[in-house]
Amino acid sequence: MTLTRPERTTGRGSARGPMRRAFTYVELVMVMIILAIVAVAAKPRVVEVVQREKLRRAAHKLRLDMKLLQGEALRIGAPTALGIDPAGEFYVLWYYRSVSSKWRFLSSYEPEIPSVFCLGCEPDYRVAIETVSDGSKSIQFDGYGLPAKDLTITLSLGTLRADVKVTAASGVIESGDVYDAGAWKGNQATGWPTKSDAKGTAPGSTDE
Repeated sequence: MTLTRPERTTGRGSARGPMRRAFTYVELVMVMIILAIVAVAAKPRVVEVVQREKLRRAAHKLRLDMKLLQGEALRIGAPTALGIDPAGEFYVLWYYRSVSSKWRFLSSYEPEIPSVFCLGCEPDYRVAIETVSDGSKSIQFDGYGLPAKDLTITLSLGTLRADVKVTAASGVIESGDVYDAGAWKGNQATGWPTKSDAKGTAPGSTDE
């Protein structure tokens, strides 16, 4: 009786079996081309998602700052105002200080040095203030926190828009959904505004 030695096997199969086939250079190139095509096709959608989020956050920021002005007007019992840059790059939070008046029961206020926020300059936003519904460059809140009139401020980024609406009767400030409005008519930011730029948005003095 003759004993035979068993064949030695490896993880790749038997010594006589076929070797495992690897990717060829052509196959790798084809995979890379397919991935590149998918990336190019998906880019517009990714850009739109990023723009929508920036615009939504910018509208939310503007709404919160306007509510801050309302709260401050109620706290001090004096007017406040939001000044809007005509070029569409920034807005200004104006507060008022009391000034002397010859009338005993009449309080007069003048706007103080403002706080400026540049939606067009801030890298996290790059959003333009496109229009204000009635063409105003400011909106005032009285000592009760109520705005002088109804207003809609429209922000823009690319072809997208978002509205911040102010209701005079109730004082409610709300930001709506982002929507597509076609070609962009906003302004590109040129740099952070100076004090002289901010002064151009100053509301006039007011009496109460």
